[in-house]
Amino acid sequence: MRWLRRLSWTMTAAAAALLIWTGFGVVTTLHNQDVQTQKWDQAHANTVVPVGNVLAFRHPPFAQGAQIAKLQIPAMNYVAILLEGTSDHVLANGPGHMTGSSYPGEEGTMIVSGHNTFMLGLPSLKKGDQVVFSDPDGEFIYVVDGSKIIDPSQRLTLASQGPPTLEMTTCWPIWAGAFATQRLLIYGHLVTS
Repeated sequence: MRWLRRLSWTMTAAAAALLIWTGFGVVTTLHNQDVQTQKWDQAHANTVVPVGNVLAFRHPPFAQGAQIAKLQIPAMNYVAILLEGTSDHVLANGPGHMTGSSYPGEEGTMIVSGHNTFMLGLPSLKKGDQVVFSDPDGEFIYVVDGSKIIDPSQRLTLASQGPPTLEMTTCWPIWAGAFATQRLLIYGHLVTS
């Protein structure tokens, strides 16, 4: 009976440690995104942002971790700074733009990935919801066309030509965190005036 009590205490301690570790990760990522938002707001305080159509040019690649755009999803009351890259280091600071995919407003597919600590509300997005990217080139409004669950090995669309589209991914199921076995894919298109 003594071994059962020890096992119980050991499992309780392990569960508490896992809960503390997860909580620390969530608090850290939220703080990192807050710092990124403050930097963006300071750098772009007096910028006039026109409503954008499809851009007539392509951006050169940004440096890993550089700020790309302000991302807003009104249906989720979500605001974040989109960073260049999808490495663990970049994604610890906010949602990342997949290097090699299109930038906001450009022809082709823009791919955005994020840890589920930043994307908790993503499963609630539905057809017709807006995803807005603001950068010095303009404000680009994408509309959600749908969502699906995909396998992590499934390739996303890295098209650099064609109409501007958006693919956003995060781990699935949302609650699984680092143990997620699938990905949630939200896809949409740019609204042009």
